[in-house]
Amino acid sequence: MLSLLLALSFTPEPSLADRLKKPLFAVDIQSSRGTADISALTVTSLYLKDSSGINTLGLVGGNHTADRTLTATAGTNLVLTLDSGTISLGSPLQLADADGSLRWTTANTSIYVRNSDQFVFRVANFVPLILVSNGSAVMDSTVKLNWSSGSPIVAGSDTGFARSAAGQVRATDGSTGLGYLLTGVQVTANTGTATPGITDSGKLYTNTGDSNGSQITLPDNPTVGARFEVAVTAAQTITVVPSSGEALYYGSDACAVSLTSNVVGTRLEIVAVTGGSGALWFAAVKGALVTDWACNDV
Repeated sequence: MLSLLLALSFTPEPSLADRLKKPLFAVDIQSSRGTADISALTVTSLYLKDSSGINTLGLVGGNHTADRTLTATAGTNLVLTLDSGTISLGSPLQLADADGSLRWTTANTSIYVRNSDQFVFRVANFVPLILVSNGSAVMDSTVKLNWSSGSPIVAGSDTGFARSAAGQVRATDGSTGLGYLLTGVQVTANTGTATPGITDSGKLYTNTGDSNGSQITLPDNPTVGARFEVAVTAAQTITVVPSSGEALYYGSDACAVSLTSNVVGTRLEIVAVTGGSGALWFAAVKGALVTDWACNDV
């Protein structure tokens, strides 16, 4: 039995003709002036009215297996308040905006899915971040990634990253000043033939553990600015070779074939000063004698 607090208003027994025109049972919910026990009641459409009799909220549907549509009139908000338990809105959850997007919105902030492939964050009509289905997170050019020394609500930012220009990221002090980026060098021991790619830029290659010589072939058609370092850690020859069609310079000397050294303690830095086909690689010693490396033309 379902117990409801409502007032029932019944019309006089209708004629057969009237029954064919009107519902067989009508309930007028007016106030909590009485109670009634109803064992079974089928409601096709249920509306809540305001004091002027205008529908403000409606629950429309057929039998219990059909979908129901809960509608709030224009200019009003639909608010679900739950003291305990859960509210189930079905699976999948579908809340469509006018442009077909799913939105969680307040006066100045919204999070929504747009065009099925973008997850958008918006604050005060400004979009700082979009998550795209291709796996990237795209930020507005003015957005900074900042850190605080404590709670971000209490303490201001003192460290961050910001976009400087195309292909450039700047370490900041959390504002407009410069910051410092502390990094290490990835060291790779090579005892055979290494063929680093552009994504290996910044690596330092050694010959630790080598017993019969090793070789490093520089990337073909490199991106300008790619750089590598070589350090001799074993008394075996390291040979640095440019790809075909590219040039390796050691000072003013073009090394047509290779650049070599077997002097332990010597270190070499190699940078692509031009990129693409026919790139130029410039090499210079770091903390060692120029004569520790030999430029080979044959």
